[in-house]
Amino acid sequence: MKFDFQASLKPAEAFDQVVINGSPPVDLIIEGGVQGDLATAAVIANMIPKVSAANPGLLTMADLPIPSAVDAVT
Repeated sequence: MKFDFQASLKPAEAFDQVVINGSPPVDLIIEGGVQGDLATAAVIANMIPKVSAANPGLLTMADLPIPSAVDAVT
């Protein structure tokens, strides 16, 4: 995994890009990028079922299943 963060006050073009070298390869560009607060809210909403099913107590993200919008296929 590679994360390349670039911040600028007035970028020539703003976008988020996801590249997956696989079969099939995926190169996704989200024009304008994903607004950070919206992405954070999406992770929180998608984790509700996983947190609800977790054992009681103080947990970290490392103690929970990987965040996803749908359940993992088994």
